[in-house]
Amino acid sequence: MFEQLDFAQHVEEVFKAIRSARTTRQVIIEAWLLVDHVVTYFLRDGLQIPERIDDALSLVPWSFENKLKLLKVLIKEEGGKLPNQKSYLAFELHPEFHSQLIQGDPDLYERLATAAQDFESSRCPDKSLALMRNSFAHTRFVPECWFERATRLDAQWFENCRRLNKARNTAAHHFRLNDRNLLAMFRVTTRAALKTALIKAIKLIVFEEPKSGG
Repeated sequence: MFEQLDFAQHVEEVFKAIRSARTTRQVIIEAWLLVDHVVTYFLRDGLQIPERIDDALSLVPWSFENKLKLLKVLIKEEGGKLPNQKSYLAFELHPEFHSQLIQGDPDLYERLATAAQDFESSRCPDKSLALMRNSFAHTRFVPECWFERATRLDAQWFENCRRLNKARNTAAHHFRLNDRNLLAMFRVTTRAALKTALIKAIKLIVFEEPKSGG
């Protein structure tokens, strides 16, 4: 999802809207809508819910707060496992073709298997995993590229998301807003600083920037 050109263009359009926003309400609503969208699809990708499933997003929590809770649980649980071997496999064969190849040309199969293990050993963080290509009991369910991105979401990022959600609820349900109170939620004093903080938080999950990046 995150690498698709149309999505990247959409994100840039939202950033433009945030930068040009003249009210704190607009800044918060624009940022929240994008973050909610990103977190929803990020969870879908982590849980590997196929896009072809009708109403696939109904399998993801509806509440933004519950989405954050599930994301934290997923990161914690998957972090205690070995790397996802499927992310490092050189290839996978159809079961019937696999059997035919072993029976019909065992020498070719042996050469392919050896080449695959050499390739996987050179890439997999734990060299021993290449020798266990069909044993996934103790390995991560989520793709490694997803887990790598997810581990960059630190406690400060989750706190910023919760602040944004609280600010969004205020902005969406109150006719009169106290800008000073909303800015204080993010520990900033100006609308410009708020825009910078929110864009930085979004970039962390979308564009794989390092935590120290601006």
